[in-house]
Amino acid sequence: MVEVVRCTPRPVVLTVRPHAFAPAQADETKTEHPDPSSLCEVVGQAQGEGPDLATSRVVVAGGQALGSAETFAGLVGGLADALSGAAGATRDAVEAGYAPNACQVGQTGVSVAPDLYIGLGVSGAVQHTCGMREARCVVAVNTDAGAPMCQIADYVLEADLFDAAPRLIAALRASG
Repeated sequence: MVEVVRCTPRPVVLTVRPHAFAPAQADETKTEHPDPSSLCEVVGQAQGEGPDLATSRVVVAGGQALGSAETFAGLVGGLADALSGAAGATRDAVEAGYAPNACQVGQTGVSVAPDLYIGLGVSGAVQHTCGMREARCVVAVNTDAGAPMCQIADYVLEADLFDAAPRLIAALRASG
């Protein structure tokens, strides 16, 4: 839980981060089923490129180590595309202008629960890892095997991301 807040004025609006809780069990004894469309109004929807980050089965995330928006797009975006996944980013990468805010994974961004999460140059700050902790398989690509992300990863590729990522992309594209 991020924060507990008590509110006395009404109405109160609450939001719950995706994947914050396991789905509730249905209570078959309740018979009242209001039409969900009568309970809310959609006023707009953000348009993004590629698969939805919050629901993608594969997420490739990049950190500040990528150095530029062009490199981020080429390596993180390229690997995500090759895997039919979504591109994510750390807060530092977003604040540096390498990726849009909609790509931010973590405490102040999107929570993800993919089957495969690949972190390219992601240090593993708690603000980021709390947003991807439900990933089923975590792969870290980092030159520092002692980085916090490498400690929580299922697999670690101790390598320079600028060498490893292009090779992974090329191999995936060659395999079709």
